[in-house]
Amino acid sequence: MTAPRKDLIRQMPYWLEKEDVTGDYVKWMEVLQASTDNVHAILDRFKNFYDVDSVDVEEIVNAMLDTLGNPFDVGGLTLAQKRLLVRGLVDLYREFGTDAAVVAVVAIFTDLVVTDIIPGIFSGWELGFHVLGDGVHPILWTDPTDFAYLYPSRLFQIYSFMIETDAAPTAAEEATITNLMKIVKPAYMHYLGVHGWEPTHIIFHWEIGESELDVNTDVHA
Repeated sequence: MTAPRKDLIRQMPYWLEKEDVTGDYVKWMEVLQASTDNVHAILDRFKNFYDVDSVDVEEIVNAMLDTLGNPFDVGGLTLAQKRLLVRGLVDLYREFGTDAAVVAVVAIFTDLVVTDIIPGIFSGWELGFHVLGDGVHPILWTDPTDFAYLYPSRLFQIYSFMIETDAAPTAAEEATITNLMKIVKPAYMHYLGVHGWEPTHIIFHWEIGESELDVNTDVHA
């Protein structure tokens, strides 16, 4: 704990205060006292400048990240998240290219939890395995039946992955995760996205007095 400090005026000769008939001396010492207190307050806080858990200046936490060579965009992080990243960044470097790094960065930069990391999933024709035949293109684009898709080789599926999360990601979270994967995944792997969550189905309702019936109309409950 910081030792208690005496007032400056008590450290000066008493006769100066005794003979201060105008009160100017006391006022002047109060000005000096305020400046001295500010200096001591700064010195008291200085011991926390290297402690990420107690420093209360966010710019210093940002400087800590820069010193550690932080490769991530931390513009959207809270101060608490930045503290977490400072504490774990060196260990995270050691895990780059592993599943543990994928799980860690998603937890730090989003509100999601990675529940599984799975190989890339495809369904379709593969080059060198299937012979193209009827149905490659639909006869009419308004009736796309028997529509075939052409996919890369099986090696691409081996060297690709998707993640599963505990909740559906927002568009912003998906973009964030995609950028994170570029940093933490192995260079030879392909990140394909978040698996298992379908986009929210949006129904455009008709309004009485605003919409008119036309040829192509979907009726729903």
